[in-house]
Amino acid sequence: FASLSVGYRQIGLKKIISGQVTDVTTRKSGTDRITQITIGSAYKKLNHELISKTLPPGKVRDAFEELAKQIGVSRTVFNSVNLESPIINGYPLSGTKREMLDELSEKYGVDWQIDDDTLYVHDSDRGNSEKFELAYVVSKYTGLVDNAYRTSGDVRRSEKDKVKKPSVQFKMMLNPDIVAGSIVKLEDTLIQGWIKIDSLRHW
Repeated sequence: FASLSVGYRQIGLKKIISGQVTDVTTRKSGTDRITQITIGSAYKKLNHELISKTLPPGKVRDAFEELAKQIGVSRTVFNSVNLESPIINGYPLSGTKREMLDELSEKYGVDWQIDDDTLYVHDSDRGNSEKFELAYVVSKYTGLVDNAYRTSGDVRRSEKDKVKKPSVQFKMMLNPDIVAGSIVKLEDTLIQGWIKIDSLRHW
């Protein structure tokens, strides 16, 4: 298990990732040695533990709540109207927990992620929180580096998704509060509007 916290002197440290170590590599670069650690949140439970259970009739929310219980996360955050869709004849959960999360997400048009022992589930056109008043503004005054730019298609909703979607990429100063699924308001010279963060990298 490993955890990485970063921050600034004024605000202190904040955790940006924690989970099980799945791979460690070390390479030499000049006089330095660079160690790369791959971390997966709830990696073993998601990928190596099977579930075989048929849920009774209910709602899609019930299936995600059962998976959250099986994975053992401490809490769930749902921001989805699609989770209220009925499951009339029940639902069979059979496979790894990751496979079931991906299957439900693809079928009912939601995204999921696990961060800091929390399962987030939100509609594909929503963020992981309804609190838009807390969304960060990303501009040259708040840490935006260079200009944001559009890509022809680098992002897929899941590994099964064959179609890459056009996206916007930008670089900014470290903000540990912005995570995958966050909604930010981009205010750049040519690109402006609300942006959902699908993925991010910290350097």
